[in-house]
Amino acid sequence: MEITDVVHAQLDEIYVQVSSNFGKVIAKKSIDKIIEQIMNLSDFPRMGHNGRKAGLNIPSNYYLLFLKRNTLVYQIIDDEKIILIEEIYDAHQEIATAIQNKIGIQRIQQKPEL
Repeated sequence: MEITDVVHAQLDEIYVQVSSNFGKVIAKKSIDKIIEQIMNLSDFPRMGHNGRKAGLNIPSNYYLLFLKRNTLVYQIIDDEKIILIEEIYDAHQEIATAIQNKIGIQRIQQKPEL
């Protein structure tokens, strides 16, 4: 299980936002629930929805885990048996475009030079 720096920063942002609206106790509970779901992926990596089967134009190893207020985006890298947690989106965001844009940018950056 690997969690990107982006996700760590997003967890911090979620904590600050929830804390300012509902207090630190609720913020901690919210973060704990997200982390619990992330840890559950270790035992059940395919409990999320396959991004391609969900209609996104992304590689088939990307999955979406829909939580109450957030959506986790992660990869299953079978060759290395790694689960890479890449992003956390607010459930109200237009995630399809954001994910496709992010993945597309990564593909361009990884494209070998001729």
